[in-house]
Amino acid sequence: MDKTRDFYDSWATRQMHDKSRDTVLKWKAVNFLNLLLRNNLNQLDNVCEIGGAEGILLNTLDHVIAIQSLSNYDISSVFCEAGKKLFPKIHFNNYDFIDSPSYHDLALLSDITEHVENDREFLFSVSKHCKYLLIKIPIEKAFINSAFFYAIRLKKKPEELRYGINHTNGHLRGYSICHASKFISEYYQILDHEISDVAYFNPSKKKRILKRIFGKRIFILIYGGAYFALCRSLNA
Repeated sequence: MDKTRDFYDSWATRQMHDKSRDTVLKWKAVNFLNLLLRNNLNQLDNVCEIGGAEGILLNTLDHVIAIQSLSNYDISSVFCEAGKKLFPKIHFNNYDFIDSPSYHDLALLSDITEHVENDREFLFSVSKHCKYLLIKIPIEKAFINSAFFYAIRLKKKPEELRYGINHTNGHLRGYSICHASKFISEYYQILDHEISDVAYFNPSKKKRILKRIFGKRIFILIYGGAYFALCRSLNA
């Protein structure tokens, strides 16, 4: 656990100096808010985020949805200390949610399960302690990330892009759209979902043309994307 904390404290320090990060978090918030609002979940008593960094996503939701209590669980002390200064309404817990779970009306998981050693055990535990879940999973099992893509270019996939402890972002696994949906459905009823490409963050003329010709779904199979879902627990 100490090594994990050290990794994420180091990662948090790098992230907080990334100028594009605020835009990405607001993009996530817009997708989450769309799911909540079109399903009439606009008043909630108790909302938490697991691995919510310094709380930007939670704070953005709080500006639109009526939320009485906000809690954030993050193992990085760097993020928690920064968040306490930025967002005093949010209660910061500098430990793993699973170590001391509380019950919440809604939990947020944004780019978390790919970091967890046993993602199924983790999601099952969360499902017992929250009625609703908003989850975002990166869709990285795409053509440009495949071993075949590197092989046809006569290159070896860089070690830091291989899933495992040496991955540059600490990702232990990747998901496809189908994999993400089936994984969530083991413990939740998916009430609504949104599938997004990420061309906005890495645009090019070639990508715009491919997206226009093949459509979003095929584009995501080539370049990857993001899966957002609003779910109701089957175990709470």
